[in-house]
Amino acid sequence: MKDFIWHFGVRDGGSDTADNIESKFFIDKYASLVRESLQNSLDAQADSTRPVHVSYRFGHVDIPADSNFYDLEKYIRGCLRMHPSQDRVNKAYTPMLEYIQKVKKTGRICFLEVSDSNTIGMDYVDDDVEGATSRWYSFAKSVGNTAKRNDTSGGSYGLGKAVFYKNSAIRTIFISTKTEDGSVAFEGIASLCTSKIDDKKYEATGYFCQNTDEKPTTDELFIPEYFRRKECGTSIYIMGVDDSSEEQKKCYEEIQKAIASHFWLSIMHKKLVVEIGDEIIIDDSNIIEKASECFSPDDEASPKPFIETVFYAESNELDDYIKEEKNVEHLGKCVLYLHKDRRKGRDIVLNMRKTEMLIFEQSVLKGYGFYGVFVCLGEEGNKILRMAEDPAHQSWNSKCCEGEDIHKARLAIQSKNQFIKQTIIDRFGNARNNTTSISDLQNYLYLNVSEKELEASRRALYGIHSLEEQDEESESKIPTLFPDEDIKQQKPEDIPVFTVEENSTVSSIEDEENSMWGGHEGHGGVSVEPTIKPIPQEEYKKDDDGDEKGRLLRPTSLKACAVYNKKIDGVLYHFLRIIPSKDCEELVLDVYAVGDSENTSDEIYIDHVLQGKLEGHNRISGFSAKGGERLELGIKFEDNMSHPVNVLAYEVTQIQ
Repeated sequence: MKDFIWHFGVRDGGSDTADNIESKFFIDKYASLVRESLQNSLDAQADSTRPVHVSYRFGHVDIPADSNFYDLEKYIRGCLRMHPSQDRVNKAYTPMLEYIQKVKKTGRICFLEVSDSNTIGMDYVDDDVEGATSRWYSFAKSVGNTAKRNDTSGGSYGLGKAVFYKNSAIRTIFISTKTEDGSVAFEGIASLCTSKIDDKKYEATGYFCQNTDEKPTTDELFIPEYFRRKECGTSIYIMGVDDSSEEQKKCYEEIQKAIASHFWLSIMHKKLVVEIGDEIIIDDSNIIEKASECFSPDDEASPKPFIETVFYAESNELDDYIKEEKNVEHLGKCVLYLHKDRRKGRDIVLNMRKTEMLIFEQSVLKGYGFYGVFVCLGEEGNKILRMAEDPAHQSWNSKCCEGEDIHKARLAIQSKNQFIKQTIIDRFGNARNNTTSISDLQNYLYLNVSEKELEASRRALYGIHSLEEQDEESESKIPTLFPDEDIKQQKPEDIPVFTVEENSTVSSIEDEENSMWGGHEGHGGVSVEPTIKPIPQEEYKKDDDGDEKGRLLRPTSLKACAVYNKKIDGVLYHFLRIIPSKDCEELVLDVYAVGDSENTSDEIYIDHVLQGKLEGHNRISGFSAKGGERLELGIKFEDNMSHPVNVLAYEVTQIQ
């Protein structure tokens, strides 16, 4: 690398970059690295009949003291000079300066190599316009841009790539790639912040290359021999890591755990093989064993019950394990694996796309006792869900899309939720068997009680069922892929359960079944924070004289609020029962529904109300209230399904 030099562009204006890495995506640096790198490699698969191979291993390379590589030090100093009063910059860049000074003395730098094979590599086009569409340009040259080769490829090279720099002590990586046609490219990249040297400002991103125009080396003879690719694929070298035996052990353990957590299904289905260091290989023959090693039997983060669900559902030998395949509207082909386990089931569904990487877990239909795994295999669904995926690959939300894709994503996510819920109900029936019915129980819920008491009332109102007893003989017949674990045989307690029953609300078995979908409630004395921010509380303007006029909305409290469901002529309505704390001549409610998981699901809009007036997507107005008296409103959401609900109340004052 004798002829290589650093290129940081001179800044002529614009806003300075204080830090080029968004830290909120990287709570666990190795897990984030695994998720980003493996998904990128799976998206770039060359031969779909063979698995993608990815390897993680530590290494080192000697760099002489007179190498231009160490010019990076002056740009790190420039970052500290540019932002001397910013604690975050000082905390990040002072250790970088110390590290590169240490490396310069020893002449050796350690790295973590992430390499893949049976992938297409990163194509590079030596043209500024065409280059913007290449995989190399998207990874190395741009932020917030992606050039995945098809619409079903996941994530964005623009934001997710930052995880590679985050794992480097000097925010620097080397990239070496070889494409299917034999083309190669090699370059070093540093992602710092705006620096200042001799009264000149320099860009946050710099390139270590031979060319004066910041272009990568494309002649294999000029690529350092150690970094040359022998086969098609890409290698990323995270420069500047701690390669002590303790750190290597920690890294390899965390990588194994992340793989077992997030990629077990793609490995089970022979889409992926991972090598860790020189001794560990994870493939379809040992992924179950590795999952058992990484998680204890009582660890709720363990994927083991979901692995068993898929394994036995695909074997089609046991009735308690179900595989449901269907062409779902707006998604195409989808599959849902289910296992009903009343003793241990957590009513959780794992959500995945075609790459079969875990995106997020979703709490669904509490009270059944099951494990589930959802996979969207359809091209249409993968295209829209990819666009709805957040930069950290941990949720699907239509707000990640743009233009008309927002509506497509909302419909796709709603179709997914409906497919999951309806399949569970069709397969498992009513979850509220053997419950005790007490008429007008809801009247006793509107009291000023403690949080503990209120939670008990909540469980009663919304149909949390008593656990089914199982005799020892039937329990012992439940199979397990993890036979070495000490499974505790506990007889579940018989928890008494109450079901709300009232002539005006529940009139049939069908309605009782629907009522178990009931939502979460807001109540007096507790701050209810909606996932979707409310419409601004003040709606007024000033007249020509500067006086305020119009409508002023002031937050007001509710003594209690509860939600139940009822079907009217085949239409599912959420009925809100609220008790205002004081008289209100005009009351406005903002009602938010966000699906089963408030952190991952989209807002569901209201499209009809039985009382009052619907304003926009979620605001209901046009009625008065008296403090202490109960109001009841009927609301239909656009997908005709039941959802958890948040309610905010406002008192309206007219300013003339």
